[in-house]
Amino acid sequence: MSDLEKKVIQLLSSPHYQRLATFRPPFDPLDVLGIPHRELSFSSVLRWLLSDPENKEFQQEFLKKIAKKLKINLDPHLGHTILVQREHGDSEAGRTDLFAQVESRDLAIAIEVKVKSEEGHQQISRYQDFLRRKYASSENKIVVFITPFGRTPVSAAPDIPEVPVLAMSWKWIAAKLNQCNGYGEMHDFRMQFAKHIQRSILMHREERQIIIDLLREGDNARTIRRIINYIPDLGEKEYTDKYKRIVANVLGMNISDLKLSKYPSKRGGKTTELKVRVTKWNNAGLPFTLMLYNYEQIAVRVLIWSKSYERHEDLLRNLSENSKGYIGEFPKIRGWSGYWRSIIESDGDQSVPRETIVDYEVFHENFWNEVEVKLRRQMNNLLPLIQQYLV
Repeated sequence: MSDLEKKVIQLLSSPHYQRLATFRPPFDPLDVLGIPHRELSFSSVLRWLLSDPENKEFQQEFLKKIAKKLKINLDPHLGHTILVQREHGDSEAGRTDLFAQVESRDLAIAIEVKVKSEEGHQQISRYQDFLRRKYASSENKIVVFITPFGRTPVSAAPDIPEVPVLAMSWKWIAAKLNQCNGYGEMHDFRMQFAKHIQRSILMHREERQIIIDLLREGDNARTIRRIINYIPDLGEKEYTDKYKRIVANVLGMNISDLKLSKYPSKRGGKTTELKVRVTKWNNAGLPFTLMLYNYEQIAVRVLIWSKSYERHEDLLRNLSENSKGYIGEFPKIRGWSGYWRSIIESDGDQSVPRETIVDYEVFHENFWNEVEVKLRRQMNNLLPLIQQYLV
C-alpha cells in the first residue's frame, strides 16, 4: 500500500470527514431551483436589486461605496434611477456581466460577477480600457469586481487610473440586504437571497467549522491538496476520450473519423474548450466544429470558424436555404471577437467560456449524460441535412 493510499484511508476514516459527508445545510429554495452557484442567476438578481425602485436602500448603499472609492460627492446621484443592462461591451473588450449608469449619465459602472469562476486573460483591464474609450464623456467611470470575499482582481491595469477597480464582496452585499427595511414579497426575496449567499457562497457556519477541524487533523490538509493536484492530469484523459466517444456514438461514426483539439492547446489543467471536427464533413466543405465548454453549466454548440465560413459561404448559404429555417444566417457570436459563427441556436449560454472544463464533475456519469442529451438535441435536425451533402 502506497503512502498516499494510507493517507486517503486515514482521511476517509476521520470522524470529521464522516460529519462532513452527512452534513445537510438548512433548506434553501434557490438550491432546489438548481442555481446555487450560477453567475447568470446572481447577475440577474443583482440587476434587479440595482434597478427596481423597491430596492432604493440597497441602491444607495451600493452608490455610497462607489462614491467613496472614486472620492466624489454622492449627493448628485441620490434619487437618480440606475439604468442597468446585461452583457455590455465590444469585440475588443468582451462583455461585462452588467453595465450601469445613473440617470444623470455622469457615472458609468461596469460590473463583473464572480461566484466560483476565475478571471479571463486581462479581463478586468479590458473592461477598464473599454470604459476609457467608450465613455470618455462620463466624468466618473469604475469597474466593480464582485467575488465571495472581495478579493482584488489580478487582471486589473494600474496604468488606467481614470478607471479604478472596486473589489466588492457577496458577503458585503448579503450584509446590506439584511439591513434593508421593508415587508411583502420583494422584501422576503431580498432576505432569502441574502441567506442563499451566506449558505451557498460563503458556506454554512457549521460546515465551515467541520472543514477546519478536518484540515487541522493529522496530514488531512496535505492529502486533500495532493488529490486536488491530480485532478487536472487525470481529468484530461478522462474528458478527451469520453467526449470523442459520445460524439462518435451520436453521429454513428468511428472515433478515427473525428479530430479533437483543445483550447488553449498548451496550458496544463486549464483547458476551456473541447473541439471536435469530422473529417468527412470537412472534405465536403462543411467544416463544422462541435464545441464543449463550461460557463456555469454545460454548453455544447455547433460552430464554424469565421475564415472557414468565408471560404465555403456559397455552400453554407445553400445548406441554410434547404434547412427550412433550422439553420440561420451564421451570425457572429457576441463577445467572441468575431472568430466564431453560430450554426444553430444553443441551449447553452451564449457567452465566452471562462472556466476550465477539468473539474471533479468530469468523473461523474451525470455530467456526460447531459453532454450527450444536448448534443443529440442539436444533431436531430442538422445531421440529416449534412448527410445530403456528403459524397
